[in-house]
Amino acid sequence: MGHPEPDPRAAALAGDLAQDAAVRAVILGGSRYTGGWDEQSDLDLVIILQDWGDEQESRRAVGSALGDLKERYYPGYQDRQSPDHGVERGEWPVSMEYYLTHRRTVNDPMALAARQGRIIPRESGTEDRYRHDGDTSNEWDLVTLPKLKRAVYENRVTADLKEFFNRYRRSTRDVCSLQGGNAYWLLWSSGSAIMSLLGIMYPNRSLLAMAETLGERDPGWSHEFASDLDCLDQYNYCACEVVVTEPIVDLQAMWEALERARNALWRRIGELSGYDLHVAPELDH
Repeated sequence: MGHPEPDPRAAALAGDLAQDAAVRAVILGGSRYTGGWDEQSDLDLVIILQDWGDEQESRRAVGSALGDLKERYYPGYQDRQSPDHGVERGEWPVSMEYYLTHRRTVNDPMALAARQGRIIPRESGTEDRYRHDGDTSNEWDLVTLPKLKRAVYENRVTADLKEFFNRYRRSTRDVCSLQGGNAYWLLWSSGSAIMSLLGIMYPNRSLLAMAETLGERDPGWSHEFASDLDCLDQYNYCACEVVVTEPIVDLQAMWEALERARNALWRRIGELSGYDLHVAPELDH
C-alpha cells in the first residue's frame, strides 16, 4: 500500500547529501517527494556535482557519501528482502553543464526536476540558480529527436515480433511481455514526440494520460484510439518489475488497432515536423 504523504527520510537524506563537499545541489523528486510512494519506490535524486577537474573523482565521492546516507536512513536497504530495497536505485549525478543544457527543454528529466522537484543547494539561498528559467531551446535535439528515433526503432521491432509470433505462437494464452512492451513503447514514443513538438509537458508515462492530453491539447488531433490503453499501460517498465494483471486477450486485434493508432500518430508528427517517419533515414538507427 502506498504512503500518501512524502517520505521524510528522503528529504532528510537529500539535505545531508547537499552539504557534501563534492555536491553543488540536490534535487529530490518522484513519489518520495510528492507522496504516493511505497517501500520499493526509487529514491529520485538529481545530484549536481561540484566543478572539479576530475568528474570521475566527484562521482566516486558522491557515491560513497550517498551509500553511507542510504544506510543511515534506510538500514539494510541493499538486502533484496528489505522493505526499503527500492532506494538502491534512482540517483542521477550530473555536472552543472549537463544539468543546465538538459534543463533547457520541456520534458527532459532535468527540466522536470527543475520545475517540480525540491531544490536543496549546498549554498543556502541560491535555489533560483537551479530552477527552470523558461528556456526550452534544446527540446528538439535532446528530447523530440530521440523520441522520433525511438518510435522508428520500436516500429521495426514490433513488426518483427508480429511476424515471429504469427508464425510460431500456438496458443492465444501464450502472451509474451515483449509484445505488450513494444506496443506500449511505440505508442508512447510517438505520442510523447507530438507533445514535445507542441511544447506540452508529459502528464506521466501513461498511454491513457497521453491519449487524454492529445485530445484536449492538440487541436489537430482527431483519432480515437482503439487499442486497450489501460491494458498496454501495464507493460510500461518504468524501471521496475512488470506485473501484468490483464494480459492481452486478442493479439490479432491488438496488432490491427496498434497499426491504425501508429499511422495516426505518425501522420500528425509529419504535419507538425515535416518528417515522414516511414522513410526518414536520419531517424533509423
